[in-house]
Amino acid sequence: VQPVVRCSHAFVETPLLLSAGGAVVTLLNWRGKPLPQLRVNVSGLGFTPSKVESVLHGALTPTSDGEGLTVSLPLESADFLLLHK
Repeated sequence: VQPVVRCSHAFVETPLLLSAGGAVVTLLNWRGKPLPQLRVNVSGLGFTPSKVESVLHGALTPTSDGEGLTVSLPLESADFLLLHK
């Protein structure tokens, strides 16, 4: 079984919520210190997002590797990654 959301650091929780308008990934940093760069890969959505953004950092430019999309962003303690249909 492959997780739908994978990230570059341990102790970062990444639950995914799907809706009619797209998807939201909650990013929760349990490491006790900020991460200057977190890479998040999302696969198996069933749609290609028209726009990807962070609630705290705004629009993000995803890359695609054929197995989903990947974005990088800094993470203090929590953020939301919005994937719009």
